[in-house]
Amino acid sequence: MTGAIDPPATSRSAPVAAAAPSNWVDRWAPEALRPYLRLGRFDRPIGIWLLLFPCWWSQTLAEVSGGKPYPNLWHLALFAIGAAAMRAGPDPLVLVGVLKSFGAVRGREAGGPRHAPPPC
Repeated sequence: MTGAIDPPATSRSAPVAAAAPSNWVDRWAPEALRPYLRLGRFDRPIGIWLLLFPCWWSQTLAEVSGGKPYPNLWHLALFAIGAAAMRAGPDPLVLVGVLKSFGAVRGREAGGPRHAPPPC
């Protein structure tokens, strides 16, 4: 007995703890795409729905008040793409940390020197 603990074996298809056990990513997505879909948090779609439904609702109200019987389907599709892109995007705080590790934001403040809070 050496006292060393072996790390747990992880699989590429291991389910995420915060996601429902029967989410669509684990059930129907191809094995090769699962890590990317999990990275984009598509296995937990509540964030997409919370962004998408107000957009669809406002678009529908605008079109109906303009005299059209139904909303523009092209606009609804664009809202769906935008909601998925916004939800799947990186967390800004994590992104700044990643950029700092590559030296991309060296010498710059998060909002730039003109937008920095005044000194106390």
